[in-house]
Amino acid sequence: MITTRDPATLERLRTLLAGYTVEAPMTFAEVAQVRADLYTRAENVALAMVGLTLIAGACGLVVAAGGGLVERRQPFTLLRLAGTPTRTLAAVVLLESALPLVLAAALAAGAGFGVAEPLIDALAMKSASFAMPDPSTSPPSAAAWPPPSW
Repeated sequence: MITTRDPATLERLRTLLAGYTVEAPMTFAEVAQVRADLYTRAENVALAMVGLTLIAGACGLVVAAGGGLVERRQPFTLLRLAGTPTRTLAAVVLLESALPLVLAAALAAGAGFGVAEPLIDALAMKSASFAMPDPSTSPPSAAAWPPPSW
């Protein structure tokens, strides 16, 4: 490890090291940027999966509610003819559709938080520091490069 603020020296070092590595050498800042991009992409994929799951769940709810209404058309008609107010029938349909949705959403949220918390704790690097290394403890500076030829 070396410390340099001179871009020309940094590029000379990259050129020197390029022959010894498969990938181009990167600075700490470049590695941090690559990791940040990777984490952002992973987060976007996870959010897309959550969105698709919500859309599939909403479609399932609409199909279930529509099927329930079609299936119970005759009983609802008979209840209406018997004098049951329309508001009461609407409340029954709402409870029939919304109550399972609310219960399923609460259960899914609880399960998600219950699984995510230990997983996040397990993956977190609690002892690692995100700060750059202290220059006073760094190895020799770039002034020593290139090494003397023998």
